[in-house]
Amino acid sequence: QNLFEIYKDTLEEEIIFVGNEIHFNHYKNIIAIGVHIKEFDWIENFIQRYTFKLPKGYQETALTYNLSAVYFHKKDYQKVIEQLREVEYKNLIYALGGKLMLLKTYYELNEYAALDSLIDSFRIYLRRNRTISKDVRQQYMNVLKFVKKLSGLAPYDRAGLEKVTKEIHECKALAAKNWILEKVGEF
Repeated sequence: QNLFEIYKDTLEEEIIFVGNEIHFNHYKNIIAIGVHIKEFDWIENFIQRYTFKLPKGYQETALTYNLSAVYFHKKDYQKVIEQLREVEYKNLIYALGGKLMLLKTYYELNEYAALDSLIDSFRIYLRRNRTISKDVRQQYMNVLKFVKKLSGLAPYDRAGLEKVTKEIHECKALAAKNWILEKVGEF
């Protein structure tokens, strides 16, 4: 909360700007903190107002991705899908994050046909994209593996759930580990 208030003050006093632009990392941090403390309306307003203060090459993707993140945390999953369905990412971080958010959204909505299709296409993307480091690729491949296992797990399969839970806890390279553990807890 304190850091959020500091960021709000630096925006109001225009301290955070270099020229007329906001640095990409400050922009991302403000959104991450605001979403974490559930200041959704303020963050949505911030995105609409300040995205166009980013360097030109980041604006469109940043707007789409970050609005999607707000909608995801508000559990407004249909808006997430609308935002992310047709986005072309120029930035690898947004590409991976957008695909992961869409994967989580399909899982939350129990849209298993769309989820399976996305898992397959995401896996191919990870294998073909040579700009993704081996470590990052493995983190996302593990996400795909565990989401696939969880989506196919029967609710009454306690032994299967315990096995998957143990594998998740032992996995060192796993993006979205907290979210996956949260989904395990929902079983």
